[in-house]
Amino acid sequence: MTGFGRGEASQNDVAATVEARSVNQRFLKVSVRMPSWVASLEPLVRETVGKSVRRGQVDVAVELAGAGARPRISIDVDAVANYLEEWRRVQHELNIHGDLTVEVLAASADLVTTSAPAQPPEEVWPVIEDALGGALSALAVVRSAEGDATARDILDRVEAIEAGVAVIEERAPAAVTEHVERLSSRVKDLLDGAGSAGGLSEEDVAREVALLAQKSDVAEEITRLRSHIEQTRELFSNGGSEVGRRLEFLVQEMVREINTIGSKSADVEISRRVVEVKAEIERIREQARNIE
Repeated sequence: MTGFGRGEASQNDVAATVEARSVNQRFLKVSVRMPSWVASLEPLVRETVGKSVRRGQVDVAVELAGAGARPRISIDVDAVANYLEEWRRVQHELNIHGDLTVEVLAASADLVTTSAPAQPPEEVWPVIEDALGGALSALAVVRSAEGDATARDILDRVEAIEAGVAVIEERAPAAVTEHVERLSSRVKDLLDGAGSAGGLSEEDVAREVALLAQKSDVAEEITRLRSHIEQTRELFSNGGSEVGRRLEFLVQEMVREINTIGSKSADVEISRRVVEVKAEIERIREQARNIE
């Protein structure tokens, strides 16, 4: 699920601002951007995000400010003096006019060096952790709202699936009867045309037709499909963790049952309803990948 959260905190002359953005992703993937001098804290950031978010692409940006986060600057005074002396000598010899500015001197890597702030990263972690917690809390609120909307959409599609299954269940007995009658009629016509050469009695024909009728019965598949529908409702009613993964499993089972119904039935109305139900299930499958 998508979302954005921002958190701020300050402690011991260090101010931390953390932004967390998330987009849909089937598995958890965390990307962290933070100042290099505290890069050793990245595993802690990832671990903290993993406790709050289980699925999605989460991008975390950490910014640090304040006196405790300023880099230490060192100027080699002796080198600056030598630089100026040599430059003035060259100016005199070559008759070059102009003054050396502070900007020119500061741009020389040999004269000015920077290093990490004096505070070690582990002392900065509490303030980063505090700001990160605020960002993740704000992110959770947004993701929760989107999750509620997604849940409502899925439950609406479950209603549509159940309505389609009800039509299939009502139509199935008549469809099987009509299928048996068509088979019986065709077999009878074939036997009448072939005389007794086929070597089949009416009892043989009746037995084979009954077997075909049994294979065309979809009552068991409908029962299991209804069970999966009810489990889906209970999943959103009860909540808990790993809802998305459990929903993916139920969707997989619903696909299996509706495909079997479609392969067993030759009825036009049932086939049409099967297509409609499969379309709704596929839409739920797409949503399930984004739910925690």
